[in-house]
Amino acid sequence: MKTRWHRRIILLEAARSGAALLAAGFLSLLQPLLSPWQLLLLPLVVLFAVSFLSCIVRAVSEISVDEEGILLTRGFVPARRLDWSDVTSIEVRIFPLGRYRKATLADFKVRGRSGDMLIDDGLEGFRDVLDQAWREARARGIDVSDLSRTNLAALGLAPSQER
Repeated sequence: MKTRWHRRIILLEAARSGAALLAAGFLSLLQPLLSPWQLLLLPLVVLFAVSFLSCIVRAVSEISVDEEGILLTRGFVPARRLDWSDVTSIEVRIFPLGRYRKATLADFKVRGRSGDMLIDDGLEGFRDVLDQAWREARARGIDVSDLSRTNLAALGLAPSQER
């Protein structure tokens, strides 16, 4: 299964970061060289540039999940592969947005001997990827915390009593 992040949302983020980068960069160029105002604006320029580049990388990124593991390809950035046989733990987190918890953000971190991989719910097919990771973890006897089990149940992927 191959899937990507929602491009529309990423492009909106990239537009916002790009506009902020242009505004901060323009204001920085208007200031005298190495003036206090320019030195104050330079970290903002760097921050918005990193945010913009992060959006570009995410827009071209793709996750592939199969029986062997998870592969993250990111365009011009080197690809990362995490084999299921390498995985040591899976942590599922849910973050409520707002007071009444009507909307949430979710992500899961797959930890392995060769590194970690964080996948958020901005990914198209997030539940399918999480479901496959959960099935692989159970098949290999990988321990999942009680909080992760509760979060999986909240996402409709595992009974909360399952051990």
